[in-house]
Amino acid sequence: MSKKIDYIFIACVIVFVISLLVFIIQFIGKDSENEATITSGLLSFFGGAVGAIGAYGVAKHQINEEKKSNKINQFNAEYPVYIGLELEFKKIVEFLDREKTKNLIINREESQWDFYDMNEDTWEKKWRLSDPFLLKKIIEFQTILTKIQESYEVDIAQLNSDNRDSWNDKGIRKNFKIWKTEREKRQKIVSEIPIYYQQAENILKLLEQQIEKIQNIINGKNSPFDDNIYIKENEKV
Repeated sequence: MSKKIDYIFIACVIVFVISLLVFIIQFIGKDSENEATITSGLLSFFGGAVGAIGAYGVAKHQINEEKKSNKINQFNAEYPVYIGLELEFKKIVEFLDREKTKNLIINREESQWDFYDMNEDTWEKKWRLSDPFLLKKIIEFQTILTKIQESYEVDIAQLNSDNRDSWNDKGIRKNFKIWKTEREKRQKIVSEIPIYYQQAENILKLLEQQIEKIQNIINGKNSPFDDNIYIKENEKV
């Protein structure tokens, strides 16, 4: 809408300038009997130009204010989502910090492991975020969390059970392949937990940065149209 008004204004200016030139050509160097009429026409054109510029300025200002208001409302709606995700990633960082300091050994995988208390409602609201880079990072990390959770919920000890039902007639453990696969998955996850911990810390810092930016926008300290609102892919944490 703003661009449309700009185009209309430019067209009006062009028409005005052309018409003004025509009047001036007719007026200068000629002893016209319609001198008063031409003079009156010129003054009317000047008056119309001033009115048009004024109307354009008012319309432009109204549109800019409406866009600003809509943008601020958008950030107001996103703000509680950012707060929720910040709390969620604080829990994740604590959880992964505990896991990496346990000195976990694959031979201790005698049962299921406890996963952190995930708030699924908070994760579902991530789609309200308008920052594409941060949203991408959060989605990617959610995939990692799902992988960890699925592995932690597997009772590896049960798959490796010596119960009679776990063996077939040929003396081969029925769940051997599953047990081996799940054990390898758990082992890989354990080895990568320090990496996941660092990734979670980085995302938490990005969330904290973004929360501060949005607070400044809501409080009127920064413009909602600032180019630095959204996180750049090469931005340092």
